[in-house]
Amino acid sequence: MIGSRRSVAGAQFARLRYGPDVLVAPAASPGTTATTSMWFPPGSDWTDYFTGKTYHGGTTAQITTGWDTMPVFLRSGGIMVTRSGDVPGDAGHPLTAATVTVAGGHRGAFTLYEDDGQSASAKGATTGMTYTEDAHSATLAIDAPHGSYRGRPTQRTWTVRFTDAKAPSAVLINGHRSPENTWTWDPATKTVIVRTPAQPVTRPLTVRLLNS
Repeated sequence: MIGSRRSVAGAQFARLRYGPDVLVAPAASPGTTATTSMWFPPGSDWTDYFTGKTYHGGTTAQITTGWDTMPVFLRSGGIMVTRSGDVPGDAGHPLTAATVTVAGGHRGAFTLYEDDGQSASAKGATTGMTYTEDAHSATLAIDAPHGSYRGRPTQRTWTVRFTDAKAPSAVLINGHRSPENTWTWDPATKTVIVRTPAQPVTRPLTVRLLNS
């Protein structure tokens, strides 16, 4: 996604939007922490990627971060995909383990694009994702990918982070109840983390939280 630099009249900071769902602000000051004034665009809630705290759109807050984090916020219904572990650059490292972070509060959709990161070929694969919720459940559906590319992994492990979530009474993976040791609930950040077994990348995946 392409980021565009945006400024807000009367505010002493710049904020950046990476696509419609991710809001990032630079944090630069001496010391071990930095405090950044954040204005959140109206019409949506915004959840802190690192702490899980949710802010209402149209409001301003002072955000303090250490140097191991930064002000990153996901729009309600937004979906962000990252690697589950660090690698020295994407090229030559197939996406065998991915983390999907979902901000609750609204429905949303996202398309993951991936290729080998090296060749000049235009070949790549896209994977559609949708998030839905109601009073009784919250569901992330990951479709089977379209397209392929050289070196695409045959299997992938997914970690799904549901933020601004409710404590689940059960977690279902592809319609089957998931053992409690495969997921965690953090009441302080209102985050549910579900770890799925490795499965073929060509197989769709559905992760559903059933509310208490």
